[in-house]
Amino acid sequence: MTTSMANPNAKHQPLSREAVASVNQVVADSMRRWNLSERLYRVSVPAYQYSPADWIDHAFYGVEDPDLNAVIVLSIIDEVVKVSGRATLIHGLYVKRACQGQGYGRALIEVARAWARSQKTNGLFIRAHASAVGYFEHLGFEQQPVRDPERDYPHRMWRPN
Repeated sequence: MTTSMANPNAKHQPLSREAVASVNQVVADSMRRWNLSERLYRVSVPAYQYSPADWIDHAFYGVEDPDLNAVIVLSIIDEVVKVSGRATLIHGLYVKRACQGQGYGRALIEVARAWARSQKTNGLFIRAHASAVGYFEHLGFEQQPVRDPERDYPHRMWRPN
């Protein structure tokens, strides 16, 4: 799969649990783009950090660039959702601030699509942050109706394989 990224030598690949520190650095860096106060950022980061145990039921992929190392990570989990049968849940898509807008996120969505097909799921499902809805719509995701306002995440998005 070819992607157009800032560094044409950057490669997307599965990440092992030994990469957990690098994964968490990417998560923390990308969260700086979120509209959070410094205090809210400090208390939120730990909730988004991964541990080696997360590799049990998640698949982690990243784009490793020799100059940047683990610049992006995508964690996906296979789950049954009510959208359209079995789906692959995108648990998180994180791109370092300095790398945003260079095709890394799009490349990892394509990795997620290939993984979803290999797992024989019907497509990709994400619970997007309100600020990311436009980005995912640009990548072909469609918003799904909220069926139960008390239980459903407000920005549920789906892209079939």
